[in-house]
Amino acid sequence: MVDLLVVGGGVIGLSIAYEAAKRGRRVRVIDAAQPAREASWAGAGILPPAGEGDHDQLEQLVALSNRLHAAWTDDLRAETGIDNGYR
Repeated sequence: MVDLLVVGGGVIGLSIAYEAAKRGRRVRVIDAAQPAREASWAGAGILPPAGEGDHDQLEQLVALSNRLHAAWTDDLRAETGIDNGYR
């Protein structure tokens, strides 16, 4: 029995599964192929740049997302020893 079934083992699906498991959920990830080798592989981890001082709400959200991703990748590396290549 699982609490959460994640369909798709790309970067988003695996991130959701990881965070849910950290919160005590029993998680299963299913994917039709090898995890992270479809759209995530093709996207090459591209995160759009954003200016910190921009007043546009979407740009502010992108800037926040970039800051949070940097912190999340540091936490992931510290916990797992895995370097996801984010620079």
